[in-house]
Amino acid sequence: MRRLVVCASLVLSLGMSALAADLVDPVAKVNNEPVSREALQSTLLTWYGKMVLEELIQAVAIQQAAKRANVVVTDEQVAETLATMRESMNERYTATGQGQSFSMWLAERRLTVPNLQARLRTQLRLEGLVEDQVKVAPKDISAFYEKNRNMFREPTRVKVSVISLKTKEQADQVRKVILSGEKTWAEAARLHNINPYTMKTGGDLGYRTDDGTELMKAAMALENDGDISDVVAYGGLFNIIKREDKQPERTLPFEDVKQKVTDMMTERKRMYLMEEMRTALMKSAHIERLIEFPQESAGATEG
Repeated sequence: MRRLVVCASLVLSLGMSALAADLVDPVAKVNNEPVSREALQSTLLTWYGKMVLEELIQAVAIQQAAKRANVVVTDEQVAETLATMRESMNERYTATGQGQSFSMWLAERRLTVPNLQARLRTQLRLEGLVEDQVKVAPKDISAFYEKNRNMFREPTRVKVSVISLKTKEQADQVRKVILSGEKTWAEAARLHNINPYTMKTGGDLGYRTDDGTELMKAAMALENDGDISDVVAYGGLFNIIKREDKQPERTLPFEDVKQKVTDMMTERKRMYLMEEMRTALMKSAHIERLIEFPQESAGATEG
């Protein structure tokens, strides 16, 4: 009996200590009203507990399988994968304004860098487990190309150069100077072009397809190489366009796209095998879930 009393006293003491700790050391205060650590933990378990537990279970199962197969993922590999991901997203976003920057991508998914690193480590372990099986036969690559030739059709492309100026009057004057032969296109581009994307290339925009913009409509309308357009208002500037070359619609030859097709099919097979491996590991693992998560109340609202 004395032992039971002592244990009960100890439990009560520990409970009171935890409650006191919450009151003395809350995780936040709102208008001086404390938010307790217990409330934070309970909310996290209710909102994210089941999802996080399942992710941890999968991570452990994959880690165990990787250890059995001598698949080692180093911190350097994780850091390199993360750096490549960050650089690729940031470069594309900076260059084109499309997609998301790395920080935007993290924020949208409510991810932290440590959380992402943990996921990447699991992903790399899974890749290592299937890597020996990721092989695509040459005959399958050529068969894919023949079956999907429409995927490799390239529309008519025009190689264009553009000189951009602030006003229509300036653009008209520069166009006259070029057409009269007083200055070559290259000279005029070097002296007058203010387009930030083409200032260093002599106005060269490279090969472009008709994207429906006023600029490309005018470029596609030029009949011969060397032709120069009227002044075209686009992008807040006044532009003169020169057609350098034109390539008709064509289907890219197999040799030109062979590596691209190989990479695409290899990646598809890798992802398929990884998902198969993940499913098989979860089926074969003996999993005991030793926690019950708080259930959402019937009157809970979204938000």
